Amino acid sequence: HGVGGVYNDAIRFDENTFTYFILPPIIFEAGFSLRHKGVTDNLIPILTLAILGTIVTALILGFMTYWAAATVYPPLHARPLWESMCFGAILSAIDPVAVIAVLGKMFKGTPPRIFYVIFGESVLNDAVSIVLYKVFLKFLREGRTMRVETLFESLNVFIGITLASICIGWIV
Repeated sequence: HGVGGVYNDAIRFDENTFTYFILPPIIFEAGFSLRHKGVTDNLIPILTLAILGTIVTALILGFMTYWAAATVYPPLHARPLWESMCFGAILSAIDPVAVIAVLGKMFKGTPPRIFYVIFGESVLNDAVSIVLYKVFLKFLREGRTMRVETLFESLNVFIGITLASICIGWIV
């Protein structure tokens, strides 16, 4: 049974409850407390870093993890590529909390452009990595293979979720 077995029956972590009910208010509060002019003035670099940067980072980390598993420990190479992609999506959303805290203390009053870019990107990259993780997990559970069609389908799912989120945010 072990130590984990004792607590598994008492405490259950529901992924959907966290993703759909706990996380959105946290991200919403972070976005709502931000000065909107600083974000809108820097929207292009924020979106570029948040969307392209997170996707590229997730893919690089996913492929590197898959390659490292095959090279260092060949029995892990039998694991599906989508597992490595899920891992890459999780790691791609590293939050710069310490950098934001230091910048906030260094610059009293109106923060410089870098503060808005870093903070805006950190709020959005969480959402991007969650969507990437969900897409990769869906393909892992369905037993899909990595093909060009699958990548285009994942891009369509990503764009659909992003547009739906923007519409909901616009309404709220």
